[in-house]
Amino acid sequence: MALTKVTSGGITDSAITSAKINDGAITNDDVSSSAALATSKITGLATSATTDTTDASNITTGTIPTARLDTGTSANKLVQLDSTGKLPAISGANLTGLAASFADLTDTTVSTSDPTISSNPSSGVGHFWINRTSGDCFVCKVATSNLNEWLNVGSGSGDVEPVYNLDHLVIAGGGGGGSGWNTPAGAGGGAGGMRYTTGVSVLTGTQYTVTVGAGGSGGGTAANGVGSHGSDGSDSVFNGITSIGGGGGGSHGYTAGNSGGSGGGGAWYNSAGGAGTSGQGNDGGDNDNAGNSLQGGASGGGAGAAGGNKDQGTGAAGGNGSANSITGSSVTYAGGGGGGGGAGTATNYSGGSGGSGGGGAGAASVGADQSGPLSAAGGNATANTGSGGGGSSGSYLSGAGREPKVGGNGGTGVVILRILTSDYSGTTTGSPTVTTDGSYKVLTFNTSGSYTA
Repeated sequence: MALTKVTSGGITDSAITSAKINDGAITNDDVSSSAALATSKITGLATSATTDTTDASNITTGTIPTARLDTGTSANKLVQLDSTGKLPAISGANLTGLAASFADLTDTTVSTSDPTISSNPSSGVGHFWINRTSGDCFVCKVATSNLNEWLNVGSGSGDVEPVYNLDHLVIAGGGGGGSGWNTPAGAGGGAGGMRYTTGVSVLTGTQYTVTVGAGGSGGGTAANGVGSHGSDGSDSVFNGITSIGGGGGGSHGYTAGNSGGSGGGGAWYNSAGGAGTSGQGNDGGDNDNAGNSLQGGASGGGAGAAGGNKDQGTGAAGGNGSANSITGSSVTYAGGGGGGGGAGTATNYSGGSGGSGGGGAGAASVGADQSGPLSAAGGNATANTGSGGGGSSGSYLSGAGREPKVGGNGGTGVVILRILTSDYSGTTTGSPTVTTDGSYKVLTFNTSGSYTA
């Protein structure tokens, strides 16, 4: 009898294998709609049929239609640019990470006051500073810790720079004294210009050159045997302040004194003294004698007084210098050189004293022999006072052994700085002498050098 029905109970476990199922025997109707078949068990399907397109990591190419995106301007929405490439209108309150004011910017400071040199900008050069009280604005142009420089770009005036004040005394070299010959004496040299200034601003970190002027040489013997002019002193300079060297003293030959910080004195017939510079010194003295061949020399001007005029045998006293207390003690500087004494037939005439503050004394004629008095050299001025040299004396007649002697050399100048110890940098060249006066450092430059503020 043929079997017409087989029940599940009549089939043992593992009795039906894939080998016992004919190809194409299982149709779509034989597969349960709830069957969970792995895609690896099914061949012939497109990739899109086996890929989860809801997972963004599975989408590598192609374009997603706008309709598929959740766009808008409310919470958890994608913001879409409009057709012109602009953002849609949106409340600024919805934007995060943006500065609400200048004060929130990392390269800007908003304050109720101006910056100072110790206002260290967090962003360095280019940092912007706004004074919300005055409306002034500043930009940092040099960023150095506690020594910053700020450029005022607002409506106010005055940049912020690391500056401090100091006082300085600048004295130029004094002029040399002239030399006398054949009875007329040489005239005294003028003092170097003297300028004292207080409260001068200097910029921290800047090197300031100090120039100390040399004194002028005293006049000597010219090729024709007559006396010669004293040389002018050299200028002294600091921080744009120039003191002018003293004028050289006149000599035999109707020569006038030279102009300078203070003028040199005139020698012989009606020779005028040199002009002094206003605010620095005074005029040299005139020689007023129109015919007396025995005249002494006029004197050089000093910082405190003009040189003395002369019309007779003795030399004029040099113009007095001026006192200053920049070092903490009163010291007198820049005296004029005294005029040399003339020479008579058998008379020695005295020279004029140097002006207070270091002026060289004029020489007296000396040692009258059978032909009369001989010339003597003028006195040198005191170094580093800027004073003028003294004139040499005359000699009676001329000839071998009776040549004119040299005039005195002018004194070198000096530059003195007075600085609060708290501001003093300690950086110098030229080896100035540094002393302390209370809360100040005093730097005395006897030679040229520099100071770095």
